[in-house]
This record gives sequence, C-alpha cells and structure tokens, in this order.
Amino acid sequence: MLARDTPVPYGRFVERTRRWWAGWTVVVVAIGALIGLSVVLGSVSVRAYRAWLEADYAVQAEQMAATYARAVGRWWLRGDTEMTAEAARLMVVGSARFVRVVICEETLVDLRDDDFVEEPGPAVEGDLLQTQATTRRSIGGALVLDVLAPVSVSGLERPIGIVRIGFDLTSVAEQARTRAWGTVGVVAACDLVALGAIVGLVALFRRTSRWAGSPADADHALVRGGLRIDPLSKTIAVHGRPVGLTPKQFELLLLLAEIPDRVLSDGDILAGVWPESPYADSRDVKQCVYTLRRRLERVLERPSDVVVNVKGYGYKLVPPGDDVDVDPS
Repeated sequence: MLARDTPVPYGRFVERTRRWWAGWTVVVVAIGALIGLSVVLGSVSVRAYRAWLEADYAVQAEQMAATYARAVGRWWLRGDTEMTAEAARLMVVGSARFVRVVICEETLVDLRDDDFVEEPGPAVEGDLLQTQATTRRSIGGALVLDVLAPVSVSGLERPIGIVRIGFDLTSVAEQARTRAWGTVGVVAACDLVALGAIVGLVALFRRTSRWAGSPADADHALVRGGLRIDPLSKTIAVHGRPVGLTPKQFELLLLLAEIPDRVLSDGDILAGVWPESPYADSRDVKQCVYTLRRRLERVLERPSDVVVNVKGYGYKLVPPGDDVDVDPS
C-alpha cells in the first residue's frame, strides 16, 4: 500500500489555488511598487521643500547682514561702537549664533551664543565687495549660515571692514521636518486608499471569476477539447454526447482534466479521489481507470488515448480533439 502521509500538490482546486496565489502575488508586487514610489516622491518633495526654505532664508539673512553692515559704517564714522555692539547683541538673542565686526583689521564686536563653539570660517581673499553666504557646521555640530558682508562708507571706494554673522538653521530644519511628517501622513493616506482599491479590485475579480482553469464556459463547466465536465451537475459529455459515470470515475476524470497532459502518480490520484480512505491503494486506481475507460468506450473508439497510462509514472489526460474518432454507435 502506498504511503499517504506526504502532501500531494494536486487536487480539485489546484488551479484555483494557483490563480489565487498569482492574484495575491500581483497585489504584493503592486503594494511594494506603490510604497517604493511613495517613498521616492515623498523624499524628493521634502528635499525640494528644504532647499527652497534654505534659499529663501539665505536671501533674508543676506539682506539683514547687508543692512547691518551699512549701519555699522555709519556708526563707525560717528564713533558709536556701543550701538554696533548693542545691535549685535540683539541679533545673537534672535536668530544669529555669532556676530563679528572687523574694521580696519581691528575687531570691534565678537559675540556668540554661550553654547555655540565656532570653528574658523572661510578665509576672505582680497577685498570683499559683495555679500556672500555659505552653509557649514560648527565644531559642536550646529548648522549655520555663515554670511559675510562688506562694511563701506561714503567717499571710499573700498570697504573698510567685514561683518560676519552666523545665522541658525535649526528653524529651517524644524520646518523641513514638520513638512516631512506632513508628507508622510498624506502619502500614507493615499497609499491606504490605493491599497484598498487594489484589494477591492482583486476581491471583485476573484468573486466574479468563473471555474479556475481555461477554458471554462459560463455555467462553470470545465472544457478540455471535446470533453466537457460540469462539476455542479456531475455530468460529462464528449463532443456533445453525455456519458454516465460513477462518483469515483467522475472524480478521477475531473482530477485529470484539471491539469491536462500532466502525469499524476497513483499516490496523487489516491489523495485526490480517496482522500479519507486509508485502505485504498494502487489496485483501486487501476480498477477505476479501467472502468472509466470502459464507460468512455461508449463515445470514443480509443479511450486509452484520452486517459493515458505513462508507464512507470502514472496517468494523464489527453483532451479529445477533432482528430479523435467518436464511436457513432
């Protein structure tokens, strides 16, 4: 007697199961592609938004530094260093991390946050004729916008000094982070809607699909060449001629028809036709094949060409086509 403890990958709904797995594989791939695309688009959006914020912040910072540099020039002419220092303190209290004013190579103001450790800024070669801004990190890791502005006075062609202001970029990072979380929320909501639509379409497709396996007609009959099997009414017909079968014969023919031209061993057939019987063996398979062929002899001259014995392996179904002789009697 054959061992029956090994799962057999064949059965009445084997093609339906494969169709089910194929459908959900498509869903998983679609979900992965959707999430990947969402991550890419979200990342690009956040980076673009942060670049725009930094550019806008840099414009405002340069304008502020240029305005302060012009004021420093007027205060220097009046000898009002106190006003220069007071304005610097106000900027440090606000958005600036440090302020340095150098006039005629003499440092008039050098203020910074108590918790800010600054590294030397970029060197200035020659006379600084216009405002410059660069983004860099301090020794403590703070991200600052280092702005250099020339100090000029009326009547002199060349600048008399330089104003260096380090503006804090933390606010820009926080706004970008807030935008990132907002983008994540929007993308996640869109993904959920799209995933719901995909799952709904797959479920609708599965619900409306007909009997698994091709080709099948509208009333769930399984059609293989000239052979038509209706699993609901438990009837078969060969080229339109009905053939009466016993339940086991019908189960055997249906099992073979689910996967045409694929060889099923005795163990596969036992698992599909006698799943609950521990006493069935290869003799029952051979007897069922023999009686099935005898029934098919009523409509086919050579039923052994349809239910084919592959010696040493098992049995397979070769669907009867137009070239199969039909017994006219």
